Amino acid sequence: MQGRAKRRLETFSYLPPMDAGRVRQQVRYMVRQGWAPIIEHADPASAHDDYWLKWKVAMVGETDADVVMKEAWACYRAHPRHHVRIVGYDLKRATRGAMVLAYRG
Repeated sequence: MQGRAKRRLETFSYLPPMDAGRVRQQVRYMVRQGWAPIIEHADPASAHDDYWLKWKVAMVGETDADVVMKEAWACYRAHPRHHVRIVGYDLKRATRGAMVLAYRG
């Protein structure tokens, strides 16, 4: 088994690490699709579970990627040892449209 630092979390973790600009591009895509951004966090030891803790409520109707990024940063500051991900929730299909790991704990 790989060490914790090498564990894969989400599809994008198989690519080179994303900087904040690349994560912001993914969030822009989510809001352009009309998906509701949701910020979630989890302790690295339980990050492979299906259920992560929600940070506040879903940001339904949010169209500004910078607002979403600021909320993700606030979550990370509040939980610096947790992983933080941003989920684009497709309200029409009632499913996750995309997920991106914003910060590693």
